[in-house]
Amino acid sequence: MAPEPIGGLLMNFIVLGLAIIFECFSWYFAIKKFRHAKGKRGYLEAGRERKDPTIFVVLFEDSTAMLGLLWPLQASR
Repeated sequence: MAPEPIGGLLMNFIVLGLAIIFECFSWYFAIKKFRHAKGKRGYLEAGRERKDPTIFVVLFEDSTAMLGLLWPLQASR
């Protein structure tokens, strides 16, 4: 009925920043493990041929999570 301006954005950006940092660490270790496991094959080929797709799924999830965390920063421009 009577909206007020948003205040205290600092805490929101701190939480987003920490989430981005944690996701970057997780993504780094996932890409390192995936590169080791794929050998000389391409990324998509290795993802299709692996019998245990957990590394590929973690890498994909971390990539989409970082995209989701960075999207609000892009939209605010």
